[in-house]
Amino acid sequence: MLQGQKILVMGMGRSGQSAAVLARDLGATVTTTDAKADAPPVDGCLAIHGEHRADDFSSADLVVISPGIPPQLPMIEIARQAGVPVLGELGFAAHLMADEALDVLAITGTNGKSSTTWFAEQILRGAGRNPFAGGNLGCPYSELAHLRLVKGDRSHDVAVVEVSSYQLETAGGFCPDAGAILNLQPDHLARHKTMDAYAAAKLQLFAHMGPEHTAILPPDSPRLATQATDLRERGVHVHWVGDFPGVRVEGDTLIFTGTADDGTLSLADFPLEGGHNQLNAAVACLLAISIDVPRHSLDLRCLKPLAHRLEPVHAARGIRWVNDSKATNVDAARTGIEGLGGTFSGGTSGAP
Repeated sequence: MLQGQKILVMGMGRSGQSAAVLARDLGATVTTTDAKADAPPVDGCLAIHGEHRADDFSSADLVVISPGIPPQLPMIEIARQAGVPVLGELGFAAHLMADEALDVLAITGTNGKSSTTWFAEQILRGAGRNPFAGGNLGCPYSELAHLRLVKGDRSHDVAVVEVSSYQLETAGGFCPDAGAILNLQPDHLARHKTMDAYAAAKLQLFAHMGPEHTAILPPDSPRLATQATDLRERGVHVHWVGDFPGVRVEGDTLIFTGTADDGTLSLADFPLEGGHNQLNAAVACLLAISIDVPRHSLDLRCLKPLAHRLEPVHAARGIRWVNDSKATNVDAARTGIEGLGGTFSGGTSGAP
């Protein structure tokens, strides 16, 4: 598939290593580059580590960058000026799998995206599907591409992909069948600089959507909600988290209206604490319904939390210990505390 192509992979974290292995096994001549001299090499690839060489960027047929690498770096600009396309690892894998018969669901947002991805994986598996869950969650999208394109393993019939704003900056033609932006709170501004730029990166999730696709948005974020008109003009199905058309939590019930399978789901036996977890589960269900998974097959009682996210640890003498160490910004900490019935002073109001 990539025979005769020279591919440069920049950044040798897990995403970069996965992209290099995928390119190598599809027949490309692969060079890896990393500023760290002790970055791990990939067998069968030329490792230029401890420096970046301009000639490697200008002479490649494609440059693939890891998500932690800002796409404005001078070496990457050298590639662009030489007419060399630049893709992130996610975009690279998505490009190679463009013709694969696979439902793709994508989740982004400042907070809650890992939990929602994890919930969707559990809900889909319970409904009889065989999902791959990964992306920013831990297992790079290139690993799914390697399974399908190199090993011929097409047992996964749906991909649930957590996508960060960093990945979306260089996602190329990545276009999920349904995608959700959960919320938008101040974060990652050292890289994006402004909230408008941060929102624009998130909205790249919907950049290539058309009439057969579904976009899920939070109604309480003006920077995001204003895109609904443009999406509708392109024929995209727009659904809301907490409003209709879409899904709303009312008491112990999820209500779906204006979707592919309207009706209700009970939260009476929902096993997780916090209203934010109910909303995250609601989005996971809405994503499943958007790819024609029957609503009646979605069992919310099966859900378990990800590690370090409101994870019960111990209880004794009337005191509960809860591990929420993945709450790495103010809004996430506030949401977790309030989800446990506590109060929080400060921070921003908002989303799960």
